Amino acid sequence: MLRAVTQSPDPADRRAIAETPQTPGESLRDLAHAHGVATSFDGWKGGRSEASTATLTAVLGALGVDASSDDSVEAALQEAADAPWRNTLAPVVVVTDAGGGTATVHVPDGEAAALSAVLDDGTTLELALTDDWADPREVDGVRVGRTHFAVPAGLPLGYHELRAVTGSSADVSTSLLVVTPARLEMPAALGDGGQRWGLMAQLYSVRSQRSWGVGDLADLGELLQVSGAQMGADFLLINPLQAAEPVGHMSPSPYLPSSRRFVNPISVRVEDVLEVAYLPGEQRAAIEARAASLRELNTDTSGLDRDTVWRGKLAALELVHAVPRSQVRQAAF
Repeated sequence: MLRAVTQSPDPADRRAIAETPQTPGESLRDLAHAHGVATSFDGWKGGRSEASTATLTAVLGALGVDASSDDSVEAALQEAADAPWRNTLAPVVVVTDAGGGTATVHVPDGEAAALSAVLDDGTTLELALTDDWADPREVDGVRVGRTHFAVPAGLPLGYHELRAVTGSSADVSTSLLVVTPARLEMPAALGDGGQRWGLMAQLYSVRSQRSWGVGDLADLGELLQVSGAQMGADFLLINPLQAAEPVGHMSPSPYLPSSRRFVNPISVRVEDVLEVAYLPGEQRAAIEARAASLRELNTDTSGLDRDTVWRGKLAALELVHAVPRSQVRQAAF
């Protein structure tokens, strides 16, 4: 005889159940897309991963969008749909030089609108209405109409201005018009379609006798000279050089930067900083002593000791930073 037995999951099983990502609903995904948030991604193993409800809610919350409940999601969706209709012009309109594009103007329903493009050389072009009409929309108790204007092809590349005149009071609204190339061509030097070759290197591993334990920008210059001028290479591919953590343990991966705005200062060759030449003899000797101790790491094949190298370079760079800079050097700094 078979008997059904029920058993409560142990604590580990309950945690696994609680941590299972909840699949977001269609409205939440629509809200994420409305704010430029991706809801899935392709992993490095080739599979597609879907963002969980908790993840999308947190990301939208960071953008100031409340998605904490079904009602708030619906309200945020309505707000995202209404927001463009509150502005006469979009903040930025981007078109291509070859294909042109379309600019949208919002006005109270029934009011007239005219749109012109003011190019960066001062030329003004009156833009023509298209036959792409949209039904009015009620926003904040006001019926708003939408009209479309054709931005012609052939405008010069660059940043221009759109100027909309609406209503009987001749209200003027402006926005940025960006004209981009429809296609970026290969440089003439590479346009023959021939094969190109080059070197790929992780800069931190390119150590010379003068490195401070890891490869630096001076080593990069030497590698460029050898590979390009002497060997005829067309390119040199290196790892990212963005800033790592400013304090604490330095991550061994250059693909996890703390900032993409700055270069990791561990890549600086201290002796190449101009102010080193103005240091008093005792301080210059201290820097050279640090360099000599770190150069012993250049022949260590067991791994790279980034933290030790950075502590040594930081102490040296602090000495260099204390040297008064000229106005030109201060501006560059």
